[in-house]
Amino acid sequence: MSKLAANPKSKAAKKLTPDEQFFYDNAGSSYTPGKETKEQGMIRGAKALAAAEAWAKNDDYAFIWQDEQEAWSEFTGDMDAEDIANIDSVEWVGMYGPNYDPFGDSGTRPPVQALGGVIFGGDWKQSNNYRRVVEAELALEEFNEKFGKYGVRAGNPEVPTPTREAAIAARLATGCV
Repeated sequence: MSKLAANPKSKAAKKLTPDEQFFYDNAGSSYTPGKETKEQGMIRGAKALAAAEAWAKNDDYAFIWQDEQEAWSEFTGDMDAEDIANIDSVEWVGMYGPNYDPFGDSGTRPPVQALGGVIFGGDWKQSNNYRRVVEAELALEEFNEKFGKYGVRAGNPEVPTPTREAAIAARLATGCV
């Protein structure tokens, strides 16, 4: 059961798309006290991540995951032995621009966004959900770099989704303000 569905008072549960609901349930969030409630911040962030994910899919971006090349100790320094024992893999993900050919472009075309040191444990479903969240966060970063911090490119008021509001929401939700 989703977090929103568990709250019968929430009208927002009826307004989220399945993708937005996924990010509401699986991504971190933040909110601006005094301007919105915690739930409003979660909804805002979920909508922004869903919009960024859709934008990346529609524009044919590719995400390629691979084992991290750095030693695991680089990422597990402050973890206790029990937590380290539960690690299945430490991975790196690259987001590649439209028309990327992993065979023809391999090693010759750098990713537009990347993140390393992503730690995964034994629960495959949770790991796959986390991969999707990480990819959406990278997509949001790329969108913001391409179209500006708030989704508005100078001289071009017509930008694709995510909208200015969604871009702001996702930046707040992911702590990338």
